[in-house]
Amino acid sequence: MEINDIFNNFKSNISKIQLFQRAIKANTEKEIKELNEFAINMKKQPKEIQEIGKSLHNLSFKSAIDGNHIFYDFKKISIEENYQSVIFYKNKQYMWLLAEAYEEFEKFIEKVYAFIGFKNNNLWPLVDYGKITLPELNQKDYVWFLERAKNKQGTPQSILSYYRNNLSEIAKVESKNALKINLKLAIILIENLRHIIVHNHGIVENKDDFINNTLKKAGLDNNKKPKQEYIDFIHAFFATDKYDKHIFLLERETNPEIPIDTHINIYEMLIGYLLSYSQILVDNIEKEIGTTCNSYNKT
Repeated sequence: MEINDIFNNFKSNISKIQLFQRAIKANTEKEIKELNEFAINMKKQPKEIQEIGKSLHNLSFKSAIDGNHIFYDFKKISIEENYQSVIFYKNKQYMWLLAEAYEEFEKFIEKVYAFIGFKNNNLWPLVDYGKITLPELNQKDYVWFLERAKNKQGTPQSILSYYRNNLSEIAKVESKNALKINLKLAIILIENLRHIIVHNHGIVENKDDFINNTLKKAGLDNNKKPKQEYIDFIHAFFATDKYDKHIFLLERETNPEIPIDTHINIYEMLIGYLLSYSQILVDNIEKEIGTTCNSYNKT
């Protein structure tokens, strides 16, 4: 088994997620176009027809007692409200895809860590082996190492700390790179965004606390006086105004005054950070540890 087998599998999984995102983007654009056309046609109609143009929704469930439908709510939704729903739903889908991508990243770093321990038993801290004798260890296959990696205390940050402390280029590139961002902060931010997405629908209870906790975790709080650029970096992944506690991953227009679609793809930017970090990790392992588990067939 080679390190690039692990990396190629990770990239393949991420590409599948990316294709979902592009399909969502295309479908949303189609929905918005249809809503715009409908709105234009409605404006040409008398007021009583415009009122009928609102979408009506009866919401019900079946009673477990007698099987009859119980209607529990009724919604009358305007074209503008429909438009907002489409945008909110698109953002929600992007958030869940980001969460899925980060979970693939966590699996990737665990597989790489397992690769390192399996390739050379001297490279893992002894505590990661658990209660096992050296003769028993020599008989363990890659799957055993992978299970130990998954159960390593403090993952994923403990594994990332291992890379940072044992691979010479990781810490350097985290802070200084061609992307001109702090990659350590970016990865921790994505981890924290994923937590909020999964556990609180993508809404932070206290945005300042979220920012401070993220910076502290990345070692960038500077005694509660962090650089403004780091604060601004985190702010960029949230909405503004009354929705400023909501994670917002949709495309941002850059030149709305011209009739050409120019935008910053916030979602793909975050995915790019995961891929860039992974590439750095693989390059370092190739240089410093090697690429192949020569003893992989020992099972």
